Amino acid sequence: MRLTQQRLISAIVVLIVAATVLGVTWWVLLGPGRPGGEPGSVVVEFSGTGDARSEEFSARRGWTIEWENTGQHFSYTIRGDVDFGQVINQNGPGNGITSPVPTGNFFIVVAAQGPWSMRVIQGD
Repeated sequence: MRLTQQRLISAIVVLIVAATVLGVTWWVLLGPGRPGGEPGSVVVEFSGTGDARSEEFSARRGWTIEWENTGQHFSYTIRGDVDFGQVINQNGPGNGITSPVPTGNFFIVVAAQGPWSMRVIQGD
């Protein structure tokens, strides 16, 4: 009977270890733990009526920035692993989508006068 209990305990330990490894692997590679979230998810969303800086985020191939400005002036700069410099600079209302090609870790700096909003959408 002692040998059967040892085998049962060993089998349970193997199952727990396997479930943990599979769970962690899914979390990091495919699930919500994947750097930057799932494809198409909102990575960063922020808005304001003046200057602001986004939190840092990780962007993968195919990421986009959706922005809208209803104020007098709006510009934004992308900084991080690649320094894009100023991407948009406009007077008056407008909106658009920017599709940067390089991937990596970034943050966005906004200079604005009046209401604006911005969302970063994750790529593949």
